[in-house]
Amino acid sequence: MKSKWVLLFCIIVGFCLVFAACEGKNKKSSDAAEIVEIIDVFKGTWISTDGAEGQPAMQLVAENNSFREYLIANDLEVIRGTYTVSGDVVSATLAEVNTILFGAADEWYNYDELSEIFKGYVGSEIQEITIDNDTFTQGGVIFTKQ
Repeated sequence: MKSKWVLLFCIIVGFCLVFAACEGKNKKSSDAAEIVEIIDVFKGTWISTDGAEGQPAMQLVAENNSFREYLIANDLEVIRGTYTVSGDVVSATLAEVNTILFGAADEWYNYDELSEIFKGYVGSEIQEITIDNDTFTQGGVIFTKQ
């Protein structure tokens, strides 16, 4: 009878150790998520230059896996989207576009609602961007991190 109690005690202790080990692994996973946040190379404010005059034309603000682009001249938001980062490569997904960007009405559309002409202006819905020394090029326009 005593050996049954010892066996039961050992089984309970074994389960406790297994659950404690699992808890430790979960903690390491959350630590890894914090590291990913620290190396988000896209997070921050980016300014483009207009090739014709060398003046700032667009501002892109990225944070918490979403971004917004603005026309600097009138501080008008024109593009919204989300992104993921893997090393120095950003996969940006355009979610909404304000057609005032193309000289049309000040109206927001989901990317899939845009005409083919407007889609041609902004490019594909998902865009791969490579960050190189705090700069990247998007559609022939160079953005620099501020």
